[in-house]
Amino acid sequence: MRVKDAIIRKIPFLANLNGLKHPIKTISISKKVKKDFEDYKEDKNQISMKDDVKEIFKRSFIKFIWAQSKDSEIAFSFLTSIIKPVRENIKIEEIGNKTPILICIVKDDIQRIEMSLNYYRKMGVKNFVYVDNMSTDGTFEYLLKQPDIDLYKCETPYTTKNREAWINRIIAHYGFNHWYLCVDSDELFVYDKMEEMTIDEYISKLGKKNRRVRALLLDMYSKEAIFQETDNIQGYYCYFDGDTYEHKSTYKLEAVTGGPRQRVFFENSNKKFMLTKYPLFYFIKGDIQCGSHFQYPFSPNCGIPCTTALLHYKFLKSDLQKYMDRVKLGNYANGSEEYKKYIEVYNKGKNISLYNEKSIKYIDSQSLKKIKNIF
Repeated sequence: MRVKDAIIRKIPFLANLNGLKHPIKTISISKKVKKDFEDYKEDKNQISMKDDVKEIFKRSFIKFIWAQSKDSEIAFSFLTSIIKPVRENIKIEEIGNKTPILICIVKDDIQRIEMSLNYYRKMGVKNFVYVDNMSTDGTFEYLLKQPDIDLYKCETPYTTKNREAWINRIIAHYGFNHWYLCVDSDELFVYDKMEEMTIDEYISKLGKKNRRVRALLLDMYSKEAIFQETDNIQGYYCYFDGDTYEHKSTYKLEAVTGGPRQRVFFENSNKKFMLTKYPLFYFIKGDIQCGSHFQYPFSPNCGIPCTTALLHYKFLKSDLQKYMDRVKLGNYANGSEEYKKYIEVYNKGKNISLYNEKSIKYIDSQSLKKIKNIF
């Protein structure tokens, strides 16, 4: 671990001093955030937020900007993105202390959405919140038919920063001091012995001090070439890498990089795939969902062993056109750099496969223990 990381881990407040590198710029951004929050008037069509919650998020975002000013767009989008309620059923006062609220931002994922919902229902999840971002493939209509979910629409164009803003806004609506399970529609959360216990029972076993649960983003693939048609996603994409991961502790998180995407698409590149996530977390006052991989303040992310995984289904046939669209829009990280590479390699040889002789087949939650140096 670098000296800087070790020091900030011992004195977490130092993480908020990054803004001193460019103090004038950081002060300017902080003032704008403060003013925007004070001038904000709630749209009657927008998801609601209590005044005291707004004040808490204002203070939290200002602190966050001093730690990570490059992500200030999350704070501005938190106020400007219009998230419209379609159906709200969850009675927050009736939710137990060990019962999570699942949050999922989704767009055009009709092929996976039924698999995902059924998976989490079987896990025991009872509180679902879906935000549909202008789906045109039937995803919204499918979600509308599911009576057990709270459904919202957002017509703000997708960016990675906007996504985090929307998640924060959802949490601002449902409140603090609750467990949240935040997953993408292509991710299935796995925890040890999940075949024997519900998600509520798993949370009950975590203990009071564990308010963020660390997971490995586990890319799943088949023996065949990528972008193949299948009616059985979990059965077909049932392999994963067991020994292509690197671990690095920082003051922000326990970072794991590598995996099959690194191995196949970026083998000789400096790009590193971040495979650490904290999808299950107990959200308290002062917290910010600051990125798809971790939360702020950073210190609770550190020193946490990896005990869970997110089975990540990345290369379905329907994804090919989706990734081409992302390349055109450039609305993902670094101008959709990752997706440009997928399309480039695919166009060179359409029989690209992630499978190799060291691949491990996923059977159940115990399969995770075959991964070297992680679990």
